[in-house]
Amino acid sequence: MREPFMRALVGVGILIGLAGPVRGAIGLAGPVHGAVTREQIKARLTSDFHQNLYRQTYQSLLRRVEPDGFFQESVTGAYLGMYPRTVGALVSLFLETGELERSERLLDCVLKATEANRMERIPHVFDRSHTEWDPVPGRSLVQPGKGEWTFRLRQDWGGSQHFKAPAGPIKAAEFYLAVKGTTATLTLTIRKENESAPLATARVQSARMPNGRRWVRFDFERPVTLSEGAPYVLRLDSDGKEGQTVYGAPVGADPRIGAVSIHHVGAQPGWTDQPALAAAFALDTGRLTHVARPLVYPVLSSVDQVDGQAHVIMAWARLAQRRGATAFEERTYPLVAKLMDRTSDEPYVSPIVHLVRNNALEHSRETRFWDAYDLLTQSFVGAALEAMADVARRRGDGPHTALWRERLGHLRQAMAAKLVRRVDGRTVYLEMLLPDSNQGVPYLGMSWVNLSPVAAQWEGLGCQVLRDTVAQYRKSGLVQIGGLTILGFETYADKPPAKEVLGKALGWELDYARQEGEGERMAQILDFLQAVNDNPLIMEGAFFEGGRWTLKDPGNGEQAGWYCWAMARLRKAMGLPVD
Repeated sequence: MREPFMRALVGVGILIGLAGPVRGAIGLAGPVHGAVTREQIKARLTSDFHQNLYRQTYQSLLRRVEPDGFFQESVTGAYLGMYPRTVGALVSLFLETGELERSERLLDCVLKATEANRMERIPHVFDRSHTEWDPVPGRSLVQPGKGEWTFRLRQDWGGSQHFKAPAGPIKAAEFYLAVKGTTATLTLTIRKENESAPLATARVQSARMPNGRRWVRFDFERPVTLSEGAPYVLRLDSDGKEGQTVYGAPVGADPRIGAVSIHHVGAQPGWTDQPALAAAFALDTGRLTHVARPLVYPVLSSVDQVDGQAHVIMAWARLAQRRGATAFEERTYPLVAKLMDRTSDEPYVSPIVHLVRNNALEHSRETRFWDAYDLLTQSFVGAALEAMADVARRRGDGPHTALWRERLGHLRQAMAAKLVRRVDGRTVYLEMLLPDSNQGVPYLGMSWVNLSPVAAQWEGLGCQVLRDTVAQYRKSGLVQIGGLTILGFETYADKPPAKEVLGKALGWELDYARQEGEGERMAQILDFLQAVNDNPLIMEGAFFEGGRWTLKDPGNGEQAGWYCWAMARLRKAMGLPVD
């Protein structure tokens, strides 16, 4: 990746405006302000707003690295568990700020989770190690199966579990939930029917429970005695905006355990029966027992996401490059080398297209996983191969040095052949090549994925291709809203660009603008954040609707990591502290 314009400009005291680029920087399409000086950028960075946003977000990231390296992705409860892909952002940031020991802990946690679950690849999401106390069927009414999603639990969704009353007063009930660290109050009631008056009530504050999948106990305010064998329901409700998830299993043979019903409060309110599913629950009449089940980093999502794996490998290798030989490197190199071998070979690498196929690209487009040969995956695999080959050379691992360099060369060739298109006489990166034919079908939209070489700090085809790619993306993606200029996170062939941004994309473009000397674009990004990010922590994203901007998941680990990475690099270039 290109490195900083600041060194050349320290003695000049001015950042060139977008109309007068440094090192061939790209001009900004649409109306721009005058040239922005270096001191004007520095004044923004040292304002109370930007100082506090960076400092509080950075400190939140530091605090969330637990002693064993586990990192909770979300502070709002929007996402459960640790996402290994985020380690790519965090280690990139910590290499800038000197937090090398934290970097090792993060990586060690991911690798231990991989080994503990006997996986040949990095898990998509995993939970903290903990002991789960499972209720034991037999003496009490228990439905222990919990392998299937049954219903959501939030302001506008709830559900109920049908059952026939056991003998004796019911003191408590337990449900198996995916718990999110929200401020919601979860309320469990026993009723004769879904909408009849409560016979017993229990409440739990979700903020007091650790995130993850857990048996959650609801102790009733007073024990309730029901008519033995008569039908009742356990109804679960929440007052939270963020949802919990209730897990269960297919209805079994026990005639006392019925099915669930789902409650929707909204445009089409009412109850919908789910006759094939039963929630995982237990009733305690004073005889309920439990068995301990130790769990070591249990996997919450086993989706095979090769770009997330590449983030981890790249981070591991760059830490090794920075520190040189360490006991941690010696212990973990065999596993990481196997991951690198697997990531850069079939079945990920197509024998026809010779690019890395990601069948679970976590994209904002249509809010789903895409199956694609995408620029982000190629960029992070390329960065990982390059860094790993360097580590292998230092270690005297000649076979891997040669293999990874060869595969890196093949990747560059495939990108040049398949992952570019010509626009107005210039070569630009494709966002994705879709595997819809033998040779793939180009996807002609552009998005934050087109900025991914900036984050990977690796360019498959050189500086000018990325410059022309960013110029083309901006040509169709820049939007002015209320005096603010944003780069919409997606562009489309048949409609205007999205009025939505991602935190990491803001960071990636900010770092690109820093390297290219685009003072005005840096100022626009910083001014947008000051106008919109009304939370102490950086947004996951923001969308414009109904005349206002709405933030999503402030403090989100991946987005915050990349934002702080870009800000640390800009602050460092300006002579400002980064920790």
